This record gives sequence, structure tokens and C-alpha cells, in this order.
Amino acid sequence: MGRWKKGQSGNVKGRPKGSSDTRHLISYIGTDRIKRIIEVMAEQAEQGDTQAASMLINKVISGFKPETAPIEGFELDTTQSIAMQCQQITTAVAAGELNPDQGQILISGLTSQARVLEVSELEQRITKLEAMNE
Repeated sequence: MGRWKKGQSGNVKGRPKGSSDTRHLISYIGTDRIKRIIEVMAEQAEQGDTQAASMLINKVISGFKPETAPIEGFELDTTQSIAMQCQQITTAVAAGELNPDQGQILISGLTSQARVLEVSELEQRITKLEAMNE
């Protein structure tokens, strides 16, 4: 038998405000101190401290998001249909002109554009049908 009723939180007040606000924490500690802490952990990891190495990898390094390099030397023929543009991107990835991440980003953008165009066309059709029924 538990101490709390089913569906009732054991922490009625909830998490203290700002307790998970990383920016606030960084401003409190200071970026210089955080950099030094990371440097010390890196030194300890280099000296064989597996716990420091694990913390660096899990908490510090994993927090970085990969950056996609700028796309140079590739021109998308925007006069073509979206399907043909996707084909052009796929061909460029297969030929090594674009890396797969760049291709995925471009195709994702085209997919979003296609959805916007589709909704726009549907809105126009609905407007015409409503006008015909009036």
C-alpha cells in the first residue's frame, strides 16, 4: 500500500522554478568556470579516469548538434517540378556531389514546400466551390 493516492503527485509544489533552466545555471556559475570544469574533466579523462571520460561524452559532447557544411558547387534547378528537384538531389547524393545529410535537408525543405503548395491549392478549390454554391 503506497503513501499517495493513485493519480496524486508526491511533489505537490512541483519542480522548483528555474531548476532545469540551463541558461540560468550557466549565468550563475559563469562560462569561464564551466570551461575550466570541462578542461579539468578532459585532463582527468586523458589520465585514465573513465568516469570523467564517460561524463564528457554523455553530458558535454552529446549535447552538441552536428552542423551541416554549406552546400557549394550544387545548383538546384528550381524551374523543374518538385519531384524532378528531388530526383536531382538524389542523383547528386549518389554521385557524391552532396553528402547524405545535405540531400536529406534539401529534400525535407522541398517536401515542406510541396505541402504548402498542396494546402494552398486546396484552399483555392474550396473558395471556388463555395463561390459556385452561393
